[in-house]
Amino acid sequence: MKSPRAQTWILSLILMELQTIATGVASHVQIKCNVGENITLPCVFPEVQSLPLTDIRVSWQTHSDVLMFLNYGTVEYDHVTDRYRGRTDFLGEYQSNGNFSLLLAGVDVRDEEEVIHCYIQVKESTGFALKYSSEVQLEVSGSFSQPLLEGPGHNSYTCKDRINATCTSIGEYPKPQVEWTINQKKHHDHNVTLDRDLNTKLFNVISTMTITASVDQTVQCSIKNTRNQKTRHSVLLRFPKCTNISSTTAVEKPARWRIALGVLGVVLLLALIGVAIFIIFIQKSRCPSSRDPANVQANGSTSVRINETPLLLINHSRTSNNTN
Repeated sequence: MKSPRAQTWILSLILMELQTIATGVASHVQIKCNVGENITLPCVFPEVQSLPLTDIRVSWQTHSDVLMFLNYGTVEYDHVTDRYRGRTDFLGEYQSNGNFSLLLAGVDVRDEEEVIHCYIQVKESTGFALKYSSEVQLEVSGSFSQPLLEGPGHNSYTCKDRINATCTSIGEYPKPQVEWTINQKKHHDHNVTLDRDLNTKLFNVISTMTITASVDQTVQCSIKNTRNQKTRHSVLLRFPKCTNISSTTAVEKPARWRIALGVLGVVLLLALIGVAIFIIFIQKSRCPSSRDPANVQANGSTSVRINETPLLLINHSRTSNNTN
């Protein structure tokens, strides 16, 4: 159960909203900012600068959260919602000039989900009455990282090969636009995957692009914030020159024929050497050996016959001479 003080405070907030509906809002401001920045929410009402702070009540709030509450000249931090605690504070000497502007540190995406109101009440005889109100609408943009462009990492490609490139960036808000530039020409036929962080509400972007390898290939991706119109580019990625299939085939064919002809020449040479060895072997097998005994005997008888003939001739000549 809420304490009587808390119940009174909640009731006063409800009354302020009802009074605002009746009297209208004095000013409406739209502030453009980036995630993580420190900004000032304006709320100035000079008519109260002569009043003591004990007669002034200031409340900064949304429909569901309280950013800051000044009551009877004292800042009551207990009423500040947890997600704003430590992130808000008044600026300077607000009593002297009626400036109750609020410093909001570390802006995040959730800060733009609701309109932020500033209510200034003044103490009267019947209680506090609403004298001034203003509202601030934040328009938050994500301070996204520089896109990281990655390729498949191969050192060589064949012309007409399909190459997949990936572009990644984190911290985007709102949903970004992704654009690819290939050989200085814009391309939009790519896939985009968005992953949103449940706590920060920021988007992480992954975009993939399939390109056809060519002789001279340069690729770059760009991510544009549709709210603040800022664009960040990746580095320019240059792929290695591709190799033409027809030229590769034309170079490979002669090399293969040369290898085939070389192998065929070696086979023919070995075949000729084998035939020559075979012929020499056949010829040697047909000729008798000089060391064969039969051959030796035949040779010996022949030599005897050759030697006997001259002896007979000599004897015959001697006999005829004697007779004479």
